[in-house]
Amino acid sequence: MAVLDLQIISGDDDACEYGDGTFYADELFCLSISYTNPNLSAYRCPGFRFQGVTIPPGSVINSAYITLLTYSSGADDPNLKIYGNDVDNANDFVTEADIIGRVRTSAFVSWVATNIGIGWKDSPSITSIIHEIIDRVGWVSGNSLTILFIGNTDISSRQLGCRAYEYSTHIYGAKLHIDYTITILPPDIPSNVLPIDGDEKWNTEVTLESSPFSGGGTHLASQWQISAIAGDYSSPILDSGEDTVNLESISAYGSLSYGVTYYWHVSHKNEGGWSGYSVETSFSLITACDTPEEAIRKILSVTPAVSGDHIEESLVEILTP
Repeated sequence: MAVLDLQIISGDDDACEYGDGTFYADELFCLSISYTNPNLSAYRCPGFRFQGVTIPPGSVINSAYITLLTYSSGADDPNLKIYGNDVDNANDFVTEADIIGRVRTSAFVSWVATNIGIGWKDSPSITSIIHEIIDRVGWVSGNSLTILFIGNTDISSRQLGCRAYEYSTHIYGAKLHIDYTITILPPDIPSNVLPIDGDEKWNTEVTLESSPFSGGGTHLASQWQISAIAGDYSSPILDSGEDTVNLESISAYGSLSYGVTYYWHVSHKNEGGWSGYSVETSFSLITACDTPEEAIRKILSVTPAVSGDHIEESLVEILTP
């Protein structure tokens, strides 16, 4: 398990919106007030944005809550619902001066209590809210996350007030605590890029190349295998094992012989384990030529329309032992 503790670090990251549309992002306090008419200025909803939420996609959220510094016995009666801003990377409250109208998570938590007291106070669990945001397809570790306090409309003038970032020396803003477990799935299955399937090579300096790593987590290693028998890697010509250096390409120089067709595949590894192997493809090493005349005949038989500009280049490749 891992723990992430964050706190508001900018005056643009906490704000309050009134029912009549008035918006403040620079007050010394944030105030939630329930009211039977949500269109009046007496109805107020604060929001809190936390930057640098370094939780990998797909992680399991074990527990989460927001902590506020309440300051008055006359404003310690929460009557609200807690939501998350249901986006991949939440804007601050200057860029997007909106709280009530922001898109909300399906998950929410009711916080209804009286006389919770003065000091640092924890909200009810917001685990389901954090889970919903972290599970978004576009979530990336390090994004920003916003919590919305939306006042209820059943009773008027129930208040919860807390200090904002702007208060005093900027150390009393809201805090966010998340306890989580990283559960990264294995990466996507790569594909063989080079040599192209069925390619004929005239030089043993062959480099294998896979598609880029994808699927989440960190590309930790790759395993490359070459066989002279299609579909059989029990006795491979080359087996890199768990290779932490040659992640997306590897040289097969020194492992190959002329006149042989080879088959190969590759697997990628991240924190969640190994992907499946790529779909097998093949390439062949054409027998080396003994004379320039034989090389020219081979060039013209394989590529009759080859231009004179490329003959020298092709000869070098064929004749290089």
